[in-house]
Amino acid sequence: MSVNKMGRYISKEKLEQIFEAFNNLKIDYYFLMDSERTRNVNIRYLSGHIEDAAIILDIKNQETILIPWDVNLAQDMAEVSKIINWIELYPSVRGAKLYSAVLRDVIQENKDTNPTVALSYYTPVGVANLFKEELSNATFVTNMALYDKIIDQERAVKTKTELKIFKEAFEQTKILRKRIVEFAAEKDKFTEKELALFVELEARKLGAEKQSFEAIVAGKSRSWQIHAYPRASEKHIFNEDGLALIDFGIQWKGLATDVTIPFIFGSLTAEKKKVRDTLEEAYNLALDTVVEGDPTWKTHETVSNFLNGHGYSFPHALGHGLGLEVHDAPYIGRKPKTKDDPEFYFERGMVFTIEPGIYVKNLGGLRIENDFILNENGKLQCMTDADFVHIS
Repeated sequence: MSVNKMGRYISKEKLEQIFEAFNNLKIDYYFLMDSERTRNVNIRYLSGHIEDAAIILDIKNQETILIPWDVNLAQDMAEVSKIINWIELYPSVRGAKLYSAVLRDVIQENKDTNPTVALSYYTPVGVANLFKEELSNATFVTNMALYDKIIDQERAVKTKTELKIFKEAFEQTKILRKRIVEFAAEKDKFTEKELALFVELEARKLGAEKQSFEAIVAGKSRSWQIHAYPRASEKHIFNEDGLALIDFGIQWKGLATDVTIPFIFGSLTAEKKKVRDTLEEAYNLALDTVVEGDPTWKTHETVSNFLNGHGYSFPHALGHGLGLEVHDAPYIGRKPKTKDDPEFYFERGMVFTIEPGIYVKNLGGLRIENDFILNENGKLQCMTDADFVHIS
């Protein structure tokens, strides 16, 4: 299936649930936009259109109205109620004024005299102010983040379309992992940058849209950093004796994968062995404690306590959801501290990472990360195949 024939990611049932949720909150229209300065993947989720567009959700009429910059592209890709051909309908209007004009005309067409409008949290202040000036008869709600969460919660559980694409993406990620390990095993001393360039090229060869993020390639001298910066260095050798890791992923038909391979180069000293064995035990513990219906923070807390008990800190979340963003819902980290912090529970159809790590300055760090689906039977299913790689 080609990308441009895929349509939206959201199912009809999920979209109806979003309309119902907004209606229950007495919202008449919801506006969101994506631009070079403020990317918002919910545009793609709701419409299938890639970027540089705005969407108006007409709640009462349950319509999705797309205002794309590239009308031709939208007509080929999008699956919405209406595509606004602004070139014909609003030839002299651009940018925020265009969005305001379309919303004004939709409101007038529906004969709404005092509509309630919710703007996405990511709407630029200048755009929000313009709307308030030009749509003086509308009431604009203030708790903008609340309304984005409605869509984010729906994105946490994947549709059949998304799961089908993910399975393709995971197979390609496994091929890439195999090539990375072969590269590391066969090549003499090489820099982090060389491996990073290899991964980028191979991802493209496989047919990925791009890397889902800039690969983090860290040899012994930098692997103790969680996300080493620069992400890959031309000054550091990746395969010198010690602990190393590469954290990489691909964007496949819009959806992101994320895997980390831990490498051990040279002899397996007692200190390295302790790190590897403890991390492997923590990883298996995580898999054993993912239970449908349990809060995600419970698994994180179990693993964090285990690592702390073995003398290692655990400074980051155990995992995160995957989707149109590489860090999507659900969040698998610390227990929420306030009522405004979202709390997630493991549900069937969720796609997420499990990625415990141990980081020791002057020794190095290891992190192992794989991608999982909580399948239709409520069982945890590992979809990638990262494992500890020892090259002596």
